[in-house]
Amino acid sequence: MGSRVCLLSCSFVPSPQCHRPVCQEAERRRLQLFDNHHDHGENDNHDLGENDNHDHGENDNHDHGENDNHDHGENVNHDHGENDNHDHGENDNHDHDHGENVNHDHGENVNHDHGENDNHDHGENDNHDHGENDNHDHGENVNHDHGENDNHDHGENDNHDHGENDNHDHGENDNHDHGENVNHDHGENVNHDHGENDNHDYGENNNHDHGENDNHDHGENDNHDHGENDNHDHGENDNHDHGENDNYDHRENDNHDHGENDNHDHGKNEDEDDEDKALCLVTLPAHSAPVLARCWLLLFLCYKAIECFDDTFYGVCWFWFWSVRTRCVQL
Repeated sequence: MGSRVCLLSCSFVPSPQCHRPVCQEAERRRLQLFDNHHDHGENDNHDLGENDNHDHGENDNHDHGENDNHDHGENVNHDHGENDNHDHGENDNHDHDHGENVNHDHGENVNHDHGENDNHDHGENDNHDHGENDNHDHGENVNHDHGENDNHDHGENDNHDHGENDNHDHGENDNHDHGENVNHDHGENVNHDHGENDNHDYGENNNHDHGENDNHDHGENDNHDHGENDNHDHGENDNHDHGENDNYDHRENDNHDHGENDNHDHGKNEDEDDEDKALCLVTLPAHSAPVLARCWLLLFLCYKAIECFDDTFYGVCWFWFWSVRTRCVQL
């Protein structure tokens, strides 16, 4: 009771009695009230929950926007770090319903921008860690849904840029791990869908670039593993479709380059190479015995490339095949 009296009397008018031990907490609250200059907006109707014990840091200058109506949940214990200067934008209507048990750490230097129209939902059980140096930009129009059970880890050095128009859906059960050093760029116009059950692992050192216009669809059941050292570049205009049931493994050391204009389609059920092998058989020219022998030899090399190497060597295989096929047709 005494501390409440001190809080009321010392919050706005400091007096000698505020130096009593019982009033130290009230004095700290008063200093915090006047030292932190963040603006919760004109219509600030968010609920910090029953047990709200988060720390906004020493220099908390973020703006929650004009229409801030998010709910921080019942047990919010996240730490915004020492230098928390992120801007939630003008129309910040996302549901931090941050879930019932939100225990994520925004790190020491959090300078991310949630954009002007940030309407994403972090789900019911949001326990992700943004790392120590979280400087990603969610863009101007961020409308992605992290799903109901979002338990992914953004790593220690998470510096990825979600672009200006980031409208991807992480699905209902998004439990992927972005690794320790995630520095990938999703580009300016990222509209890919990770599907309903997205449980892929990006590995420890995931430094791939999805390009400026990355509009690929990972399908409904995307459970592929990008490996420990996934450093491939999807190029500037990466518009390929991974299909509905994309369950392939990119291996541990996947360092291929998809090029600047990568517009290939991985198909609906990319679990094996039977269809591609059948295509090789169908397109074999049969003008003469020597020509057919060459094509069969090339087909054998094609099989070995598919079995032993990744998509880069697979593309080289097709380049060889069609080159020889063109010469065969000209004979």
